[in-house]
Amino acid sequence: MRRIEALIPYSHDHQHALANAHRLRGAAADAGADELAQVVEQTLAFAAQKLAEHLHHEESILLPQLAALGVVTDDQVDRIAREHLALRTLHVRLAEQPGDRALAATFAAALHDHVRWEERELFQSWQERLTAEQREHIDALTEAPTPGASQVSCQAPVAPGTTGLALGELNATCVTLAPGATQGGSADRDVALVCIAGSGTLELTSTNDADGGSAAELAPGSTHLLAAHAARVVTAADAGLTLVTVHRRRSPMHLAAPST
Repeated sequence: MRRIEALIPYSHDHQHALANAHRLRGAAADAGADELAQVVEQTLAFAAQKLAEHLHHEESILLPQLAALGVVTDDQVDRIAREHLALRTLHVRLAEQPGDRALAATFAAALHDHVRWEERELFQSWQERLTAEQREHIDALTEAPTPGASQVSCQAPVAPGTTGLALGELNATCVTLAPGATQGGSADRDVALVCIAGSGTLELTSTNDADGGSAAELAPGSTHLLAAHAARVVTAADAGLTLVTVHRRRSPMHLAAPST
């Protein structure tokens, strides 16, 4: 089935994503260390800009518009949320370990499989469910995204709060902050923050340097890698804030019998 106009830009993005996944998979399999480093660097640059924009546009424009037309299922939203979060988490891990061939191969496979699913199943399903009249009124889908309008926020289905996803040695948790609320983080465990919706500020303080500190604005689609031993405080702006925190798992808790 020929793509409708609203989906064509996303399909074009998918072609670039598949090309990056193919190069990364090949480099992870048999390239020398220098070539692998070059391909990983290119992939990280692609993931930080083009892929991040693509994921955000899908979440903030495509899903809300199509959901309003009644063509998106809950299972589809859930899978998109999980796979987008997995791609963001793998991006963070690969940035930390650019020489890890197995990790590079995992990122390549996840990107390839996600794009193939969207192209061959998800987009086809949406087009088949759209009526002729609906297809004539979705040109707005190709407009620039509206900040804070994300449909996928990975939140708990019953009430605002948090939900999590484990991937390798990392956990990813989606957190919703009310307007003006603040949240701190562990300097030893936090790896990255990804802003999904709303806005706010991120304040970083190095625990190794009393004079060290920085601040950054949080906006939808922005990703912030956190250096080791950097304590952070997030503050939500007037519209509230939804973000994903990527952090290392806690060590297992060992309980000993009380001494007698």
